[in-house]
Amino acid sequence: HPKDRAKPTIVRQYPRKVNEGSIVRLEGVIHNPTCQVVCYFWSADKGWFEDADTLTPIFHVPDSDRRDGETVTIKLMVYDGPESYSYEQIRIRIINTDPT
Repeated sequence: HPKDRAKPTIVRQYPRKVNEGSIVRLEGVIHNPTCQVVCYFWSADKGWFEDADTLTPIFHVPDSDRRDGETVTIKLMVYDGPESYSYEQIRIRIINTDPT
């Protein structure tokens, strides 16, 4: 039942803007009402994670080649069955520290 599906939450205590090349510690929480075994991981459209299969990864912010910086989307995905998943996503603005 969809109501019983495990749902992720990304704790909202992260910087909304970060310098390129920096790191950000993220934190996720899984609401799992039926106590099912779940798998989860973090992904981003740019950059990379240390410990992407934990609830407290470190995100390595990529360099931005755009003069005004750019926004990166980060997702926390939770799988609790063969075709059953949910996710939450956030966006963080990358500041280009050398826009020349």
